[in-house]
Amino acid sequence: MKKVNNLFMLLAAIMALSVTSARSETVSEYHCNFDTSIDTSDHAFQVASNWGHKVDSYNAKETWGNYDYFVDYKYYSGAGVDGSYALKAGSQNIGFQGDWWGTPADLKDVNDLLITPPS
Repeated sequence: MKKVNNLFMLLAAIMALSVTSARSETVSEYHCNFDTSIDTSDHAFQVASNWGHKVDSYNAKETWGNYDYFVDYKYYSGAGVDGSYALKAGSQNIGFQGDWWGTPADLKDVNDLLITPPS
């Protein structure tokens, strides 16, 4: 019975060590310093040199014509953890909200994605 307990403890220790090392490797791949200003005025902005951005948009019908809508991203100082900088993404449901003249809403779900670096 003592050998079974020792074997179980050895396996548990190996699993704990392998999970810890895998976690630290994965996290380091996605590191990005949000304290560096990110210009979100261009819809195809890039978070960092090793990140990607798949921009999606929707051309919605409005009262006076059709217009392109994009997911709204904003860069904030002081809005992150412990007062750090943060990047906030708006809704993925975008388009014309409708108006008081009775023009109906024209909304669509899009897939605008920030792509983390490959491992």
